[in-house]
Amino acid sequence: MHINYLLLFWGFVFSFFLPGYLIIQNFYAYLPTYKKIPLIGVTSIIVSTYLVYFVFIVFGFSRVVLGFLIALLSLIFILYALKQKFIFKKRSLPKRALLISAFIYILFFAALAPGIMTFFNGYWVMSAVNWQDTAMHLGIMESIREGNFLPQAPYFSGQPLTYYYFSDLHTAVVSFFADKPSWEVLVWDNPFFAALFSLSIYGLTMSVTRSRSASLFAALISVFVGSFMFLYFISDWADRGFLFSTLPELLRDKGYTMDFDTVITMVPMADYFLQNRPMMVGLPTVVCVMILVLEKKHWPKALFLASALSAFVFKFQLFASVVGFGIIGLSILTNLRHRNKKVILKALGLLAIPVIIVVIWLLVSRVGSLSFIEVMKSTLRFGPWNKDASPGWFLLFYPANLGMSFILGSFWGLFSLRKNQNKKLRFLFIFSLYCLLLPVIVVFTAYEWDMFKFFYFSQIGFIVLSALGLSFLWKYKWGKVFALLLLFIISATSILTLLWSGLNKFQAYTNDQYLAGMWIKNNTPQTSVFLTPPTVHSPVTQIAGRLRVLSYTTWPYSHGYNVGQDNVFVRLEDIEKVYENPDTWSAKNVFYKYKVDYIYWDENVEKDYPGIYLKLIEAKYNLIYQRGGVAIFTPPDVF
Repeated sequence: MHINYLLLFWGFVFSFFLPGYLIIQNFYAYLPTYKKIPLIGVTSIIVSTYLVYFVFIVFGFSRVVLGFLIALLSLIFILYALKQKFIFKKRSLPKRALLISAFIYILFFAALAPGIMTFFNGYWVMSAVNWQDTAMHLGIMESIREGNFLPQAPYFSGQPLTYYYFSDLHTAVVSFFADKPSWEVLVWDNPFFAALFSLSIYGLTMSVTRSRSASLFAALISVFVGSFMFLYFISDWADRGFLFSTLPELLRDKGYTMDFDTVITMVPMADYFLQNRPMMVGLPTVVCVMILVLEKKHWPKALFLASALSAFVFKFQLFASVVGFGIIGLSILTNLRHRNKKVILKALGLLAIPVIIVVIWLLVSRVGSLSFIEVMKSTLRFGPWNKDASPGWFLLFYPANLGMSFILGSFWGLFSLRKNQNKKLRFLFIFSLYCLLLPVIVVFTAYEWDMFKFFYFSQIGFIVLSALGLSFLWKYKWGKVFALLLLFIISATSILTLLWSGLNKFQAYTNDQYLAGMWIKNNTPQTSVFLTPPTVHSPVTQIAGRLRVLSYTTWPYSHGYNVGQDNVFVRLEDIEKVYENPDTWSAKNVFYKYKVDYIYWDENVEKDYPGIYLKLIEAKYNLIYQRGGVAIFTPPDVF
């Protein structure tokens, strides 16, 4: 057990530190430490994942291969560190920013540890905001950890995983190396991304403002910005007479993240750092791109790294890649007047290298029977994401969802547009406006509300601008009270979300389902395909790491499997054929079509398809496992 935790620690060192340190210290040593730290983290995440990806392709998916790679990189680091005699100069470390990031790590760990795969009152918990998306990511991570590489989509078997899954590959690698289940690693892993985002925001704010006070405020509020949803909590508590005895139940059982019945349809930033794994990588990457493009010294060289990060983050978060290149384009436009043509041409030449690589990769990528470009064309349309909303709705949407950071940040942003003001602040404000307006102009996602991600990127600029306002107020006695009030308004909804995550006890699996998942893990081949109902939670994928014909339909639908001959709706119809009448030739055809090895049954399946258990027995399906309310069958021998 101690060896597992030692391997877990070194897996984190490899994936969050080693590659980035070697790259940044060798090629960007001139940067101040407050910029190096987030760049090392982000570069390590991207480089370590691509390294493992290509090494596994060449040498095979093996713990020995992974161990050799990590040992080799560790040896290079040790030799380099001995030569340098120090990793970072003590005086240059941003100690207060590191303390804030440590506080954020502890807070997010405390919110996640009780809420992901903990045993409570006879069942296994997946709490609050983690209930849906975390289940999908666990399925991807656990299937890769079990050897699903190059991965098929665990929620759409037989098709390559085209979703930007590298954030899950990143964690699956650590889990595989430490030989620990993905859900145990996840609670330690996710808080690193929240802490990294805080440090990257600190680095950006210092780059732009040179104000330590503003930078510390920015680092503090970075992961807590959010909507005015907390007002609903105050209203509900008022209905209970503001009694403190009612708080535990209210915080445990009711979420205040968003409400589709109101205009507040965006979750707070903390929600994303609890469960939206692609954005956990995408957000700090975009901040690091911003830090690099604003670098005056060796601008073409900095632009090359910004381009590389923007290009290669596309396998982690496609939106981050789009936003990153938008920042780079904006930077080139603003530098045309101030730099000579040779410098611009050199920058464009360096920029082109990673872009060409990724464009080629995109051109050969496929989603089912369609190319990536064809899928993009099928979802592309011009106009706002919410085409039925009135102009008044949009005017209310932005402040209601982006909250006080948007209001305060916009005020300081408009001030920055004045003549002779800080040009970097102006650049940040224009970037935030670009992110706000893009979803109103064009939609290119299957699920239109996915365009919301651009609004979270816009918060980067508003966080920095808001921090300037808070720093200004903090200088005055009366201003401190006002600043504390603004801090409460900015962060209240995110704090409620963290409390909900830590206190809530939503059921994900019964104990019988968990035990069935462990039996499947230990007694079936990794490539096994299971026919299950299209549910969010299934022990087949999230616990056992096996493949399902179809999961909760929103996942494959929004990942491009909504078009072509083999799509979500066809598979849903085929699954229903089997569960409604398993003793037919159409059921047999479904098993052949998807190469199904096993069919899953539990009490929930019986509720949805009454009598299905007896039908399976009568149709001579082979019962190979049964415990409590869960059973596993194989198709009849005649099939």
